[in-house]
Amino acid sequence: MNAKVKDALEIARSILMDDIGTRWTDALLLPKVKQAHAELVTKLNLNGIAVQVKVSSRINVPRLQKTLGPSALPDIIRIINIRELAPGDPSDYAVKMTKYDILPSDAMGTTLRYWSYNQEKIEFLGATTDRDIIVEYLKQPTAPTEVNSILDFAMSEIYIGPRVAALAAATKDMKMFTLANQIAEENLSRLVRTQVKGDQSLPVRRRPFSYMRRRGARFS
Repeated sequence: MNAKVKDALEIARSILMDDIGTRWTDALLLPKVKQAHAELVTKLNLNGIAVQVKVSSRINVPRLQKTLGPSALPDIIRIINIRELAPGDPSDYAVKMTKYDILPSDAMGTTLRYWSYNQEKIEFLGATTDRDIIVEYLKQPTAPTEVNSILDFAMSEIYIGPRVAALAAATKDMKMFTLANQIAEENLSRLVRTQVKGDQSLPVRRRPFSYMRRRGARFS
């Protein structure tokens, strides 16, 4: 299970030497969590790492229907594949459909068979019977809003926590900012390497990350 915002805040406060949150309250740090999260999304995208893969619930496509609008999957970035099956059949029975940039002019059959994605709509030839589809797609990341928000990416707290500490220190102590930011960037590098190796089904040697030693003055 992915970490929550409160886990990243615990890391940030450890670096800021404020474990109980006397100085750096949730209200002060949450905007910085949102900024760090947005930065992480951008950095992962720049490294070619998929934002997140999500398999939808079964979506019913009534007979003769030829489109599904954006309301069906409002958080979609890109479709990976679509499978179809008859309503009531087990999900294991789902059959992969064929993607086309422009749908062929075949006659409508008892199954959907083909799909296309244009202008935020999934398009079909339609079918003479009701069908269910299961869509695998990349989704928009969910911005954290409160301390119990779940972070989108596994291990993302090891970047977000130190980066939040760096953002908090930016106007207080440049030495602390530099050290905290260095931890964030080193952990981002490990996060990226872990994700890339995982995508390639290669073994990953886990290395524990460490926070900077508690040196320097406490912020006031």
